[in-house]
Amino acid sequence: MLDGSIANLGNRYILSIQARDCRTGGTLVTEQAPAAKPEDVLKVLSRIAARVRTRLGQWLPTIADPQPLEPSTTSSIEALRAASTARAMVYKNGVAAGMPHLLRAIAIDPQFAMAYAEYAFYCGNTGQTDLAKEHAIKAYSMIVGVSDWERF
Repeated sequence: MLDGSIANLGNRYILSIQARDCRTGGTLVTEQAPAAKPEDVLKVLSRIAARVRTRLGQWLPTIADPQPLEPSTTSSIEALRAASTARAMVYKNGVAAGMPHLLRAIAIDPQFAMAYAEYAFYCGNTGQTDLAKEHAIKAYSMIVGVSDWERF
């Protein structure tokens, strides 16, 4: 099991990942690294995740070309956190519970294409077809510059 944390120390962040043994709860591997600014958090997290994967014995060629942890068009850690909270709420409490968090992600970063796309999907699932169409069009208008995964 992986356990992680992000500690905010003024204008810096300290990221930590621990791999734990599910049977005993003991720590197998720990990696930490600082991020100088919020925009660097995902890059640093990807780097220490690769170190954890290496130390746990993952085959090196699969680590050499890492995929981003969370393909996204936002550099805002707060917008990404709101979108992640939305997904967690959807799985836990249903679509309606996650929708306000996606709206928050969009408010934080109006260029966050995946937040628009996910909100459109959830609107469609709740019968709000006009809102679904509006947000899908907005997401599609941002297709230039998004990752292949997002474009798909």
